Amino acid sequence: MVAYKSDADCKPDVTALYDELKNYRVFTFFEMQLFSLIAESLTPKRFYRLYEIFVQSIGLFSGYMPMPIYLTILRIHYYALVHLTRPSLKSWPTMLFVLEAIENQPARPSNIELFMLREFAKMLKAYYTVDSPAAEQQFRSWLNVAIARGVVEIKLTYDTLSFPGLWQALTMKRSHMAVNGKSMFTTDYAHIQSAELADNFGDALQILLKGKRITGSELEEYGITRSKLYRIMHQDVVIRLNDLFEMMTYLRLLPADLTVFFFKNPTSRARERFAAFLVDPTDYQTVVTEALDHYEISHSNADYETALEFQVYVNQQLSDFDPTSIVQLDLARTITDYLLKLDEWHEAEHRLVMYSFIDIDDVEMVIKRLRIADEYMHHRNVFRAPISSVLNNAEYSLLKAVILNQRADFDKIMTVVAGERERDPQIFHFATWRWRVDVFDYYEMMFTNPAAGLAAFETFVTDYQVLTGKPLFPKNRNFIADTLKHHFATVLKEGDTSTK
Repeated sequence: MVAYKSDADCKPDVTALYDELKNYRVFTFFEMQLFSLIAESLTPKRFYRLYEIFVQSIGLFSGYMPMPIYLTILRIHYYALVHLTRPSLKSWPTMLFVLEAIENQPARPSNIELFMLREFAKMLKAYYTVDSPAAEQQFRSWLNVAIARGVVEIKLTYDTLSFPGLWQALTMKRSHMAVNGKSMFTTDYAHIQSAELADNFGDALQILLKGKRITGSELEEYGITRSKLYRIMHQDVVIRLNDLFEMMTYLRLLPADLTVFFFKNPTSRARERFAAFLVDPTDYQTVVTEALDHYEISHSNADYETALEFQVYVNQQLSDFDPTSIVQLDLARTITDYLLKLDEWHEAEHRLVMYSFIDIDDVEMVIKRLRIADEYMHHRNVFRAPISSVLNNAEYSLLKAVILNQRADFDKIMTVVAGERERDPQIFHFATWRWRVDVFDYYEMMFTNPAAGLAAFETFVTDYQVLTGKPLFPKNRNFIADTLKHHFATVLKEGDTSTK
């Protein structure tokens, strides 16, 4: 990395890293970081050898993509496309593997850029396999929406991904592509063997040892005895934290990799907390009930927080989600009372903080709490997705101000929101947070023209689905628009912007 930043010759380091990584069967986050650093400097043949291992491994991170991992994944897929533009690469099977790998890349709801990259890969695949003129027209329509939403490019750590630039470079190669050309991959994407972690830590450890080709003898050299290793892998024993941290060093594991294990482990009760977006909305209440039942036995904060978080999702699905209603206020007070008893907030607590703002009526207290919550936002880079505390927590307070027609309060909160561009510019690299501010602007329109504000918000929801291929709300239940329509008694009809 030092050589890369100083423009020094890093070829020996690139070769050494490639020689180390090329025989792995699985990458954890550490190896993915190394791969992303050398991606630009590798030949296509070497890049795609590592890319195949990356694709086999990436499913492990489907529910956990904090900022460093997210940017790493984007960069690797970007260079997978860039290498396809090389004049020497004329193999359609190689291109097809890359497009299908990107198309099937796991992503969280807030991973806008990954969802857009998936849609881009789908359209490019259709251009080559189905109907070129139709795919070209679809891309042009998609690009117009991307331009309108300010996402025609993706800013990466060292690079900028341009959708029109990549489209032009890759579609120009169609006449040169060899349909039966030799693939740079060992198999097609449909037959790729995705890495999996077992239900228990011992079996998962065996998978990682084999995947990274680390032998028991090597661990012995580092002080991990064979008997200790055997007990961990084959017996139901509790591993001491000191042993775990020591092994993580030798296995090249980061804390993120342990988080992934808890998410992927089907026996873990924390599974819903790590991937709430995978739970069907019809099952939200079941999760609440089960978590409370577990809490009665365990008295664990984790179980209680799971119940509170999913009760929030249950309340959002009510036919009239009104943040000023008794139902919502009672839950907000319960959450506030719970949070104030804690000495420290971690990610799970921060997912509850946003809802607690519903219970605050004084705008000065809202602003004070926004700042306090942000101060509690320690180690943001380990959160499962890039996050802005202020923008995330301000939303319900703004929505409540709209419903109560408190324009002065709304404007004061928006002043804090506006300051985030200067205070936290990095977070605005991500579309999900730039778009959050756009949504706040639509809320502001409600004070003067509710129908126009609702129309703008619903257009945004439509554009989101066009660009990402996914609905913004679970089961297409736009509870925010429904709430505002109900409050303003506004019915939007085609060509009719009157307020009724």
